[in-house]
Amino acid sequence: MLTDRIFIGVLLVGGMNFSGLFSYLSASPFLFQDVYGLDPQQYGLLFAVNSLGIVAAVQISARVVRRIGPQWVIAYSTASMLLMSLLIVLFDQLEFGFWGTAVPLWFYIMSAGFTFPCVQVLALANHGAQAGTAASLLGAVTFGLAGVISPIVGVLGIGSATPMASVMAACIALGVIFLWTIVRPRTVPALQ
Repeated sequence: MLTDRIFIGVLLVGGMNFSGLFSYLSASPFLFQDVYGLDPQQYGLLFAVNSLGIVAAVQISARVVRRIGPQWVIAYSTASMLLMSLLIVLFDQLEFGFWGTAVPLWFYIMSAGFTFPCVQVLALANHGAQAGTAASLLGAVTFGLAGVISPIVGVLGIGSATPMASVMAACIALGVIFLWTIVRPRTVPALQ
């Protein structure tokens, strides 16, 4: 049944993960081009490098999840995402400039790549007979939350990296809370 605790918790964790990532996606062209002065080609290269991080993490995650379980991959990746988003805020306040944002952002995005497949594995693990419905609900909630939350960055303004990173941190902090209070990794049964 799609109302079980783990499914609902993973749905919320996935939604917050996507919301943080979409906050980056909606703000980064303005941040990196208007604030840090990158031209469109340089921004495209930066975006490609960040994308390589997410692709590599998805591939590595497929191997790691067999050894330690998807709930623990999510626990580590969300902790990393929270730390990296807070570092972006700190480095921005210390005026570290482009590199103070770009380096922790790469690790944030890479960590999101570890989270994506594990969210799907946990959400669909016990719903084989309802896999289509579960996958549809997972997609609707994650993209719906991201669509509602990511514009907050624009409302806060994009004069520095702090608004973007603050929304990212808030999203992933909620994801961490949902993971430990609803999903409760220690209670997740082993997957077969």
